[in-house]
Amino acid sequence: MSKKNGKANLYPDLMQPSSSDTVALAQAVRERVLQVAHLYHQSRGVHLTFPESMAEDVRRWKDVLVRHGAGDFRNSRSELLATRAVAQWSLNVKRALCGQPTEQLEWGE
Repeated sequence: MSKKNGKANLYPDLMQPSSSDTVALAQAVRERVLQVAHLYHQSRGVHLTFPESMAEDVRRWKDVLVRHGAGDFRNSRSELLATRAVAQWSLNVKRALCGQPTEQLEWGE
């Protein structure tokens, strides 16, 4: 149970209005994943797939994309974290393809 203002939050993962930054992040991650998938296919000759360990994050990120596409601009905290995880994964894959070391993205809260 998470705490906010010293009180227990019984519903820590409620839907909240998405900021314009969150909407832009979800779309930017979508574009980045498509670019990385294309680059991966060009360089390795096989299609890029998400690892099994990311299945839940990918599902939540896709849910956000569908919801935003339908005009419902809300997201939960777990969906925001999932979007960030997919962004980090796409960065790691691209850097590995380019022979560069991975680096952690820093997120302002």
